[in-house]
Amino acid sequence: MTLSLKTKIFFIGVGNMGNPMAMNLIKAGYDVKVFDQDSSKAQNLLSSGGVWANSLAAGASWADLVMASLPGPPQVRSVMLGESGVLAHLKPHASVIDTSTSAVDLVQELVQISLQKQVHYLEAPVTNAVDFAALGKLSIFVGGDETTFHHYKPVLEVIGEKIFYVGKPGNAATVKLLTNLLWFVSAATIGEALMLGGKAGVPLDTVWEAIKSSAGNSWVAEHDVPSIFAGHYDPSFSLDLCVKDLTLVNQIANSQGYSLTMGGVAKSLFEQARATYGGDVGELHVAKLLEDRVGMLLRPPHGIPQPHETQGQALNHAYRPVQEKLLKESKALMPQGVAENYRYWGEDQTVFVDRAQGCYITDADGRTFVDFRLGYGPIILGYRDMRVDRAVIEQITQRGTLTGFSTALDAKVVQQITVLCPNIEKMRFANSGTEAVMGAVRTARGFTKRKRIAIVEGGFHGLYDEMMWKSDVESWDPQSGTDPIVIPFGAGIPEKTRDLVDVIPLNSDEALETLFKTRSDQLAAVVLEPIVGNCGSISASPQWLARLRSLCTQNGTMLIIDEVKTGFRVAKGGAQSLYGIHADLTTYAKAMGNGYPVAAFGGRAEVMDAVGSNKGAVVHGGTYTGNMVALSAAHETLNILTHTNALETVDKVGTKIQELLGRVFTKAGIEHAFAGPPAMFGIHFTPSVPTNYRDWRLTNSALYQKFAWKLIEMGVMLEPDSREPWFICEAHQQLDLAWLEDTAHQAMRAAMG
Repeated sequence: MTLSLKTKIFFIGVGNMGNPMAMNLIKAGYDVKVFDQDSSKAQNLLSSGGVWANSLAAGASWADLVMASLPGPPQVRSVMLGESGVLAHLKPHASVIDTSTSAVDLVQELVQISLQKQVHYLEAPVTNAVDFAALGKLSIFVGGDETTFHHYKPVLEVIGEKIFYVGKPGNAATVKLLTNLLWFVSAATIGEALMLGGKAGVPLDTVWEAIKSSAGNSWVAEHDVPSIFAGHYDPSFSLDLCVKDLTLVNQIANSQGYSLTMGGVAKSLFEQARATYGGDVGELHVAKLLEDRVGMLLRPPHGIPQPHETQGQALNHAYRPVQEKLLKESKALMPQGVAENYRYWGEDQTVFVDRAQGCYITDADGRTFVDFRLGYGPIILGYRDMRVDRAVIEQITQRGTLTGFSTALDAKVVQQITVLCPNIEKMRFANSGTEAVMGAVRTARGFTKRKRIAIVEGGFHGLYDEMMWKSDVESWDPQSGTDPIVIPFGAGIPEKTRDLVDVIPLNSDEALETLFKTRSDQLAAVVLEPIVGNCGSISASPQWLARLRSLCTQNGTMLIIDEVKTGFRVAKGGAQSLYGIHADLTTYAKAMGNGYPVAAFGGRAEVMDAVGSNKGAVVHGGTYTGNMVALSAAHETLNILTHTNALETVDKVGTKIQELLGRVFTKAGIEHAFAGPPAMFGIHFTPSVPTNYRDWRLTNSALYQKFAWKLIEMGVMLEPDSREPWFICEAHQQLDLAWLEDTAHQAMRAAMG
């Protein structure tokens, strides 16, 4: 039989590795059904043309080819054997390609059972990281019948770049495991080598450059050293999997009549790391085991002591000689000595950052902070994430940065977003949240032929004149019985720009109904953040947002949801997926590129089609719009967010941090409430969650400010204003939460005097 795209493939196990492999098969045009114990892992595949199989039996009886990507031998045995297993339901002459890393004796057993059932069985364990799987660049070792191998090689070439036929069944498992043995032994020794240089006083960057130019360099070093320096310890491969593979490779040696010396040592080290940090954390925690034992984090240039030992120095004049000098020099060149207003924290507290990695920033005086500010939210994976940076570097060095013409990346990124965000049908790019909101508002006006817009108190939609009006809640007396006055953010904003803007309180039914009664035929758009990023993540109630959606629809007004902060952060589909409500137009930025400057606006096709170069259409453009640096970062960031558990990790960490802070506040007798989702939560010292900006005015924001400044003194960076949320990134999973809780206790005691 000649292999064709009509070959029906049943793919079992669509987790970190299986998902991108199955996706590549779907994209290649194969008819693919999928199955996993967790059906949510398959949603992106189903959205892309894959079909869900209701059971192993149903998928196997339908398929010409079964492929599997499973955690280890117990799962392989369970899936393949038994009355409900795959082999019991395959048609004669069907085939199995198992990409799992299994035990040699199990592979040989399955091959024999398959032969009895006239089924072809190939073992094909894969290697390389998850991002290689997404790119179809895995290395694959294949053992089994050579004719079957050549028949299915076209399928293997869809998911892999380098494919090795290694002979009889069991050989592929052996080859895969021996390569992992070298990887794990190297990972352990790399940490030791870096520590030797760092403790000797050699700059770690110099140590790494020396390794790269010596016989000590390797692919493992090229992969692992940046991950250690970044502090995320390669979350793509867990300690559980490391221990499993090291157990198997030692078993192979024992079956051959000898034992592995280095293999045994490596197994012991990884078992210690798993016992210390848990089995689901990244493989390079074997290096963290050394860091914790020695008391120094391997972070360039000279390593830093563990945070709980050194981050208690006060951020004050006496400890800031370099930053003082930089501010003095900068003030001669820039207003207030900073590149934009919000970076100026006063003469004694303005921060100059020297470097950032993972969830840490280090200031120009060498003090390192755990960062919950994250540049006001763009960092969703971690600073200097090697996966994103590698994609950008490849783009710059191999294809360029900007031409002023379209590229294939344009549509690819939009397609990624439409898969995650069903509210998007068509889209245009921008360079910042400000630009995205400008584009969305102009599009709404062009589509509706109306001029007025409405915004919500406490929201922030960028730095252009019409959006720079706010209710002066800070100066408002809640007991006055009057509404706050509306004022400009600052000088240079013409009064005339206020004429077309209405401002209403969040969650006020009366204000919402009044707005549409008085402005129904004039209102082009209502613009809001349903989770208000500049108001401590105070959120719209589902009922209020649903009513707003209904009124916009009834009155022909465009609902613009600003997801500059929430998009690709609070959920894969943003805030709209949490509410189940879709906007007419949506703006995105920040987390979309993990720190690279990229933004977009989009929505319903009929609305977006108001944009164009034809006469009378809405004008949109920009020299740097859709530049290849920004889009390559967005493409890889969205790929990671789509195909990994990064956002699930962010939510878990955010929840744990809320829990420990809650214990701190309760112990101190402070009434408190958390607002918003775990990925960007606000803290309010008040008995219940505020419902709008005016409620925020009633919270104990002064105590929060004192608490925040004490945290900053002790090595925890955040915005010292309760209107700015705590932002969480994937790299925060490596944070010592016990240290954070102890530090927060100390900060609260100091804040309360």
